[in-house]
Amino acid sequence: MEITFINRMMGIKIGGGESFDLNLARALKKRGHKIRFIVGSQKNAPTFLDREFDEVIYIKTPYLRNIHYKFQPTNIFNKVISVGASMIDGTLFENKVFSFLKNREFGDIYQLCGLSELGERLEKRGKRCSVFWPGPPSLKREKSIKACSLHFSHGDSINRLKLMIDNVYEILPGVDTEVFYPSIEKEKRDRVRLIFVGRLVPVKNIPFLIKAFNEALMEFENMELAIVGEGPMEEELRKLAYKNIEFLGFLNEEELAKEYRNSDIFCIVSSYESFSIVTLEAMASSLPVIVSNVGYLPSLAEDNGIVVERDNVKALKEAILRLAKNRELREEMGKMGYEKVIKNYSWEESAKKVEKLYEKVLENEVSCN
Repeated sequence: MEITFINRMMGIKIGGGESFDLNLARALKKRGHKIRFIVGSQKNAPTFLDREFDEVIYIKTPYLRNIHYKFQPTNIFNKVISVGASMIDGTLFENKVFSFLKNREFGDIYQLCGLSELGERLEKRGKRCSVFWPGPPSLKREKSIKACSLHFSHGDSINRLKLMIDNVYEILPGVDTEVFYPSIEKEKRDRVRLIFVGRLVPVKNIPFLIKAFNEALMEFENMELAIVGEGPMEEELRKLAYKNIEFLGFLNEEELAKEYRNSDIFCIVSSYESFSIVTLEAMASSLPVIVSNVGYLPSLAEDNGIVVERDNVKALKEAILRLAKNRELREEMGKMGYEKVIKNYSWEESAKKVEKLYEKVLENEVSCN
């Protein structure tokens, strides 16, 4: 098959949806399919895609999502600007991609990352479109969602999709265990190392993590926190950091895997997560996890971590101290998490399932309604 992935953010910022598309595309390519990417880009677009796939097309449009993150919806004015910036950003990209594609024949199926409006327009021209949803879609998209041939997701997003269409397929992400694996022997150091990985944006609730870490540090000084990622909140977060907190910025896969192996505890206490691929990566690295009780996170942490109430600083502080002071518990939970990943999360298996769905779509055996 010839598969064209269309992803707005892939050439700009790598998040959960981009990570899913990238690894699924790699697994499908290994299975012999031709893979093309159409991605949004800025001046310094990453070039790793060109080295791995058959063709990469970069579509340049203004990047407005930083405005979306900057104006938190605390009042009507901010909400209008925040939502408007995000919608305009997506619409500009989709319009330009559609103009590029409308007179071209690009293979068998288009794999879109949340771009159902673009999918609706392409379907009207006889194309077959599959949409992966990294997060729950707005109910306002029901019409365009029903127009697309196939939808799949995982975690909490599936529940929202089922309100709009009958057939939603669960495709779990995987973990590349040749990249993310446990440390044989951690670097010797005096401090227990906690690590967060993700974009520095409001939904990740990093101020909550920093506040609880600062309070835990007053009771147990032999700890440090590494914050991996970049985003519009970095300056604000640096002001909140008390001590023993390091900002590492964006890391590539190999650099990130090394940081996991050199850490002891993984923390992600977001205000919402539909799923969390970085949590799987941490589990594959044999780290115990501390997560907030939102979205699908509690399911990922069952038996191999601690679930805390969102914004409960005392609960998070106690969870940090419990793991930081108990090496045996860390190792036991880390082992359980690693075994869970090996048993349940494989990109090869995910690719096989998607491949079968594509075949059914092309044979007109799959319907959303």
